[in-house]
Amino acid sequence: MPRGTMMAPQLADAPPPKVRGINVVSMKSRGVVSQPEDRHRVRPADRPFLLEHDILRVENVDDVDWEFRWDRRRYMVRKGETGFVPFPAMVLAMGDPRSQEGTMTRYNTEDGQRGVVFTRHEELCRLFAYYGIEQENVDELVDFAPRLRIETMQGEPIIFPAQNPQMSAFPVPDAPQPGREHNDTRRLMDRLESDNAAMAAELAEMRALIASKLGGTGDVQQELDDEQDVLSAALVGHGATADTGPQNHI
Repeated sequence: MPRGTMMAPQLADAPPPKVRGINVVSMKSRGVVSQPEDRHRVRPADRPFLLEHDILRVENVDDVDWEFRWDRRRYMVRKGETGFVPFPAMVLAMGDPRSQEGTMTRYNTEDGQRGVVFTRHEELCRLFAYYGIEQENVDELVDFAPRLRIETMQGEPIIFPAQNPQMSAFPVPDAPQPGREHNDTRRLMDRLESDNAAMAAELAEMRALIASKLGGTGDVQQELDDEQDVLSAALVGHGATADTGPQNHI
């Protein structure tokens, strides 16, 4: 039977047919198949930096048609043809190529876009459920997933986890490189520390200059306090009373 063709309903006691379609929940089928059970909860996900607004050129080299979905829209790419599909729709069907093993990455772009890239294991588990692959069989996932050639509009090829689960992750905007996770924060702290040290040195130099002008030792504030105490004591010794502010006399 050709791939992508639905079988007729079987008797209740017969084993469920193993048909190859990404839109059937209870059984597997490859290609576009319209079924009442067409219920999929999709989750938009977002080296070039790949984001939601990016469009990819997708060539279908499979022997069945494939339909990709995102944001309540459908993008049909028939066998032997080339179509243009948003990046999030390809992520839903093929996994996020930016995912890394054991690392969940948050990104923040210059134009205000924010998002999360889940770990490679989580992406693969989602694909297993999406295609109905049992026992987390990676080889079966690669064999069952759409056979496509995908590239950016600039002609740079892109590999997805469904094509190669061990692929190297594509970069994420503003994502730090391994071992340099806090590089920006560290740079800011170093700069603040340097500025504080310069201000402290300048203040010490200013105090020393003032002290030299006054003929003191350098601790200007302490010398002023000491001089105030000496003056107060002298005034008290000569019968003077220190001024304590207005007094109420009855």
